[in-house]
Amino acid sequence: MALLNRDKDQSEQREIINVSYGTVATGVTLSVAVFPYPCQIVAAQQTAIGLSGTPIATLWLQRFVVGSGVTSIGLAATLALTAYGTSGAQGYSTVAFGTTTLAQGSTAVQTIYPGDQLVLLTSGSNAAVAAASLTLVIKSLQDIKTHFGV
Repeated sequence: MALLNRDKDQSEQREIINVSYGTVATGVTLSVAVFPYPCQIVAAQQTAIGLSGTPIATLWLQRFVVGSGVTSIGLAATLALTAYGTSGAQGYSTVAFGTTTLAQGSTAVQTIYPGDQLVLLTSGSNAAVAAASLTLVIKSLQDIKTHFGV
């Protein structure tokens, strides 16, 4: 089978990024992933155990723009966490990601570029999580992938 994406089945064009965290307090910004090549987020699911209060998790994309520094792009992806034993894995709304656009007000972000960083922000009063896990499904936007230009 050829190595080019156009010759691969839809499921073979996707990759999974899985990140786990230990104790997560409220008001924390955590780095989830730095994307190595142009891609789109297809889906995301989050799980948590050992909850205190009602923690809220929000996903943001940070992009470095030459001349102006870091730009934060809200992904319209906010989730009130519940314990894994209560709800199983929770998925972020596909409105946040879609397969072609990520919403940021009136501006649509169609591509995640190499070096873009996904961050998770937590909020909520007196809220904490003993352990959390975030799984992303991403789809490459180019046939031949380089990882950070290599």
